[in-house]
Amino acid sequence: MYAYFFVTGSVISIWASRIPAIKRQTGVDEGELSIALLALALGGVVTIRLMGGLLDRFNGRIIVPAAALVASIALVAPGYATNLQQLTLFLLLLGSSQALLNVSANLQAARLQREWGRPIMVSFHAVCSIGGGLGAIAGTLCVRAGLDVTTTFIGASSVLTLLSLLGRKWLLDTPALAAQRAPARPRFRRFALPRGRILLLGVLALCCMLAEGAANDWSALYTREMVGGSETAASATYAAYATMMAAGRLIGDRLVALFGPVNVVRGGSLLASFGLFFALVLPLQIPVIIGFALVGIGLSGIVPQVFNAAANDNPERSGRDLSTVTAIGYFGPLLGPPTIGFLADRAGLSVALLFPASLVLFIALGAGTLRTAEHREPRALRRSASSKSLRTGSMRLWVPPLRHLSENINGHRSEQSEETLPNNNHHDSGRETR
Repeated sequence: MYAYFFVTGSVISIWASRIPAIKRQTGVDEGELSIALLALALGGVVTIRLMGGLLDRFNGRIIVPAAALVASIALVAPGYATNLQQLTLFLLLLGSSQALLNVSANLQAARLQREWGRPIMVSFHAVCSIGGGLGAIAGTLCVRAGLDVTTTFIGASSVLTLLSLLGRKWLLDTPALAAQRAPARPRFRRFALPRGRILLLGVLALCCMLAEGAANDWSALYTREMVGGSETAASATYAAYATMMAAGRLIGDRLVALFGPVNVVRGGSLLASFGLFFALVLPLQIPVIIGFALVGIGLSGIVPQVFNAAANDNPERSGRDLSTVTAIGYFGPLLGPPTIGFLADRAGLSVALLFPASLVLFIALGAGTLRTAEHREPRALRRSASSKSLRTGSMRLWVPPLRHLSENINGHRSEQSEETLPNNNHHDSGRETR
């Protein structure tokens, strides 16, 4: 699985490292390039919104490698673009395939976590961050070596294609529950409004991804122009943010196991918001670097936990729910740059960055959405139900302490998908009715 998250992070970073060369090759100006980049983002949003049902119907061992192969091969296409129309079409394909890989890999990771019963989701996102960093470094080295865009993309595509083929045997070979239990229903409900909890999870993803985009796009510029720092300080600000983001994801699973996903998301969002406000209130080089480092470690575990909660809200429609949350989240990078740019033009960059800082505070307020319906029940009621389950010979998944932790980590609702463990006594009459 790590190979596919590595591919997910590498594809876009390798492409982004050669944007200046692509701009010269195609002869587009800044406005035309923004149209092509918009196609990259919109292709991803539309694809993941339409493909949710596909993820519920087909085995992950088919979807994930196929999406990784298409994304790896699609990376080559922009290297052959010679005008705006070709570039827009090729980026539409690249964005669509990379987004499908992103959602399918996250869905597979959520199912693996559900099977293993312990937190592993954040570590996959850590590998994605590592892939992004190494992809950017590889692209930079290709520039220093004087390689043209097409050669760079072909070489990177070859490596990523090989990883995509080799990683398949470690994928979970379990079809989605919807494909096992329900007959095919040819209904076109792709644009139905999402349920309330899924909609709120999508809003939390949007707020976090917008804040991540703001730190990526504006941290160095804020240090350089608003603080008056040197180029080295500006680079160090972004490096502190990116490094702490990766470090937070390397330890994120341990934090989830210790404190639970709700506390990790709430504490991380408060830390990130404090870091951003700290950088804005004290516009000096050292405080700004420290502030954006806190933003990185605070945001590091939020999106993985939101995605995991969406994938486990109802396992029978996990693909559709996760694709909905991801599609809403993708509007963060789409809406963030123009909104912050507009506010910066009117009131200055310091005031504009208050917008993502406020959105991160909203994540802290909404973190309770990750708590399952089961764990919102009164403690005495859960204890009573647990004792009754043991007396009747039907042991629920949440009775043992380890399973209780697993349910809390995975976050699917007991009233929708709660199952009983095998019992050799076969006393059907003793099963609890709800």
